[in-house]
Amino acid sequence: MDTRSNLLATALTAFVERGYDATTLQTIREQAGISNGSLFHFFRSKEALGAALYLEGILKYQQGLIEVLEKPCEEAALGIKAMVRYHFLWVESNVELSRYLFERGRPDWGPDHIEAIRLANARTYRAIENWLTDPVRAGQLRQQPLAVAVALLQGATLALSRAWLEAPTPGKLVRHTNPLAESLWAAFQLVQETEK
Repeated sequence: MDTRSNLLATALTAFVERGYDATTLQTIREQAGISNGSLFHFFRSKEALGAALYLEGILKYQQGLIEVLEKPCEEAALGIKAMVRYHFLWVESNVELSRYLFERGRPDWGPDHIEAIRLANARTYRAIENWLTDPVRAGQLRQQPLAVAVALLQGATLALSRAWLEAPTPGKLVRHTNPLAESLWAAFQLVQETEK
């Protein structure tokens, strides 16, 4: 593992175990087994390290979601199920990173970081909008504002994921895929067409 990746992995473990505020750069440096010079070569502050970790986590998650959205799918219900399943499997496979992303869900690391997150989110929203186009044209889904579609597709998965991450003996998160996908499909059918 290269030095930068080692720093990010070490910081993630420390942030999750101790909390972001209670973790110091010195602790991360010592646990990573690197010098001050190496640390500051990559990250000038804990905030810079934390911001990089957050951004890389979001980008990793969103890239996988976009790949799911770009796969051909003739039935919208199956597409919704694929999105839900991807989300739950990603959280199960990235427990520490998911906890960190939820904890730092309102990043405050400066305008450059906030702009990078905004651009990443905009790319994901465009992918969701593009995915919705064919099912809406085919009459499988009702036309609705993009914000409503995103809220339906992501809101419940995020809420279930947060609850699962906080549970002491959570079992498998992916077991909720079918019930949630079916509920979301029903919700999409019930959303009334509104003026934009």
